[in-house]
Amino acid sequence: MANGKLPLIGLTAATLALSACVIELWQVSYPGPEEHQSGALDVAVTDNNEAVLFVTSYNNELNERSIFVVKYDDGGNKLWEYEAPGIRQGSFPGNNRFITTDTDGAVFFAGFAQGDPITFTKLSADGDFSWERTIESDFNFPTDIKTVGNQMALLLEAQGTTYYKLHAYSSSGDHLWTLESPGNCTPFGCATELDNTTATTAPPPYAAKGELAVLEDNTIIFNSVNALYQLNAAGDITAEISAETAGVSGFSDIADNGSNLVALAETPHSPEALILNRDLDILVRHTVEIPLGTLSALDINRQNLICLATMQQNALDITEISAGTLWTRQVASEGNFELLAGVSVSETGKCYVSAVESKDAEPRDDGTSADRPISSKTLVYNTSGKLTDEFGELHFLNYSTRVKGNQVFSAGVSGLYVDGKYNAATKDSAILYKHRVR
Repeated sequence: MANGKLPLIGLTAATLALSACVIELWQVSYPGPEEHQSGALDVAVTDNNEAVLFVTSYNNELNERSIFVVKYDDGGNKLWEYEAPGIRQGSFPGNNRFITTDTDGAVFFAGFAQGDPITFTKLSADGDFSWERTIESDFNFPTDIKTVGNQMALLLEAQGTTYYKLHAYSSSGDHLWTLESPGNCTPFGCATELDNTTATTAPPPYAAKGELAVLEDNTIIFNSVNALYQLNAAGDITAEISAETAGVSGFSDIADNGSNLVALAETPHSPEALILNRDLDILVRHTVEIPLGTLSALDINRQNLICLATMQQNALDITEISAGTLWTRQVASEGNFELLAGVSVSETGKCYVSAVESKDAEPRDDGTSADRPISSKTLVYNTSGKLTDEFGELHFLNYSTRVKGNQVFSAGVSGLYVDGKYNAATKDSAILYKHRVR
């Protein structure tokens, strides 16, 4: 294992602004092998505030791609790195989880190998290889991974927005069970298990995606877009609520606070945020007073306070909900919003929203397309809807933001954005920022 501290850098990205209450603790870059470009697609944060970075490294000319997992301690010192050669990310960064840790600090990550089977890998907390499992299927990509204590690891694979398989493995890598989308849902409809008839389902919300949640008592919740399912450790469905039963078109996003679940749903009238208990009984229905955009994300704290953000091309809508809507805000873009990198709400009610924005650039004198500079920023609102803090970086494409306490971890890639693609003329580097909000 390679040890040592990566150099702090200040040339690949420029700080937009730091408010008086925000401190940049450190930033590190991981360039990958020589002649390669790299990007950090996800980050997991351990109970000890260690950051585990999921990096894809690529050389398009040589058609070489690898996944690197890199772990940093609380001070930004690199503890170890692990290479999984030949594995691509195989999914859509910013929308899916690629990496997570269990209660012992073991690391689990998922991707595509060459030839397109899904690979699911476990490393020890010290970065040593434990096991790798290959999943042969006709599905497209891994969309979420979760752990159940230190006993079980879950991988969700998806095709489209309503067809899923959930795989469970023991801590030693034994395959425990696989659950296909109950009702055999496909993008074209569902075949109901109970009567083997075919039913046409209402289109799910535009930004819908399958997800997993694991509550503090290790209850597993599976969102298949058309329904929410409670599962036990054997993979049996022990409770469920369909979109039809809930009176919604589908569930587009879920989050949990350890004991309760919040689900974002669309209805024929307006979006709703539903708070449900572990048995999937609806406790509260909140009307959402902002429109659902092309991407959405939400979070809930232990006081059942909800922070929700939705992204449209030229605007970011943000709201906080408790016993009704506390406030709504709209952030206009000078260009386009490209990605919603993360939404989190603290136990004190602070709402964190991270997004990526690109701005139009004037054409060059020779008529060729100019670079479209990007910037990534995190906005922090209090429970009154006041923007208390704003910080971010220029020329930084933030794929994943995780908030732990008052510490904010932002993972992505440095470089420019050109006609919707990375600038191949520059050697992009994976980069991780850590900020503290006082």
